[in-house]
Amino acid sequence: MSDGATNGKTRHKAERRAELLRVAAQVFYEKGYTETTLQDIADRMNFTKPAIYYYASSKEALFVEIYEEIVVGAIDHARELALEEGTGRERFEKLIAAHMSIFLENVRANAILEVARGSLTAETQARMKFLEREYSSLLRRVYSEGVEDGSLNDLDPGVVVNTVIGACNSIHRWYHPNGELTPKKFSEGILQLLGSGFNSRK
Repeated sequence: MSDGATNGKTRHKAERRAELLRVAAQVFYEKGYTETTLQDIADRMNFTKPAIYYYASSKEALFVEIYEEIVVGAIDHARELALEEGTGRERFEKLIAAHMSIFLENVRANAILEVARGSLTAETQARMKFLEREYSSLLRRVYSEGVEDGSLNDLDPGVVVNTVIGACNSIHRWYHPNGELTPKKFSEGILQLLGSGFNSRK
């Protein structure tokens, strides 16, 4: 088989897998994680049962892949932002803006992640907690650096990060992707509220 044919086959497989993850997230969102079966996802993809098992051993395996695609990408991006030039406040604001952007791009998937957690195996929950601790530790470190350079208030970094991330991660309960505010405007408003509060400076 030529390199071109091999590359084309690999690209097609990657595209099908990306489509499968998108469809799985959609079905999880519509039916709920616990109510969804692998057959439901196979039917939506027009896959036979052997075909769906070629791509995923279980619905939890698909869930984990959806989760890690979002979270591992967020961690990698956060590492890059944490190392940029600028004050702690500037970098912390960039981190929160990036978090909001990733969340809004994956708002339905994130809604699934919240409600499905209790239905997952202990191994999967432990993996999720490990990644979440790694992510929050990056934000805490940057906030601490902002306290040290005087650009951020001297508050406990853990309290700040957990409060901010908790607020951001609850947005899926009321945010409407097709509403009046664009994701960019929405993100800017949330960042301003979290960073400056709602009291006028006049």
